[in-house]
Order: sequence, then structure tokens, then C-alpha cells
Amino acid sequence: MQRLKALDGRAALERLKGTRRYDVDMIRDFLRQLVLEVRIHQQEHATRLGGMSLEFREELRKYTEKHAATLLPVAVLDESGIQHEDVARANQLMQARMAKMHEQWLDQLESLHRLFHVAFQGVEAAATHGKGLRRVVHAADLIAQDDAERAAAIEAGLDPDAERRAA
Repeated sequence: MQRLKALDGRAALERLKGTRRYDVDMIRDFLRQLVLEVRIHQQEHATRLGGMSLEFREELRKYTEKHAATLLPVAVLDESGIQHEDVARANQLMQARMAKMHEQWLDQLESLHRLFHVAFQGVEAAATHGKGLRRVVHAADLIAQDDAERAAAIEAGLDPDAERRAA
């Protein structure tokens, strides 16, 4: 239904001379490292075993060495102000909350994956052709899709215009 095309951009190419482009490889490394760290933290908090696949750890090690950076902090429980018998409970609560937070972050990162892919295409098109991207949306496809969605809503006994009125 949709295609991406490079815009005609000779003037844009002239404007780009002397400007710095995004380093797509570094951005990809950053995002891969972030996903790995979030995944490892989520698993460690969920299992409380401190273990994760050696494959993930080895891949993460390559990024941390290459870029000399760890992105996420390690959660440490401050036990001050509680009784000794409450430490285990506090630790369980922290592990559960950290696991949930990291799982939400993974879901959010995964939901942005397609957006990052399209953005990288834009950067690469500008670097290769000096042109930006344009998304061509075919009106006939939009109308056909809308007609099919409306028919399905009517068949299901729903009001096909309810969402539009609510917006």
C-alpha cells in the first residue's frame, strides 16, 4: 500500500555539503546495546538467578568494550531503615518491580523497531542520494481498506463511525 521514494534533491545535496550526517552504525550499536541490557536486566530480575544466556552477555560485552559504556544502572537495594527480617521481602519487591519495568521497556523498544528502520532508510537515502524520503499513500488503497473495515464493523453489529465521532 505504501512505498518510500527519494525526493528530487539537487539543491538539498548542495546544502548538505559540509554538514555532518548521523552515524547510523553508532545509532544501531546504541539501540542494540540498549535492547541487550534491558533484556538481560529483565531476565536477571525475573529469575533472580543473576544468569542470562552467555550468547547475550558476549554480544553485550562487544558493545561495552567498543563504546566504553554501560547504558543502564544496576539496581542495588538500600537496606537501611528496615528490620533484618524485612530484607528478603524488600528484595523480592524490588526484583518484581525491576522485572516489570524492564519488560515494559522491552515492549516499548520493540514497538519502535519499525520506526527506527524507516528512519535509518531516510538517513541512508540522504547519504546516498542527497535526497529525503517521501511516503506515497495511494488513495484507492485507503478507500478500499476503510470500506473493508466499515463492512466488518457493520457485520459485527458495531457502529463504524463511533471512533470518528469520539475523536
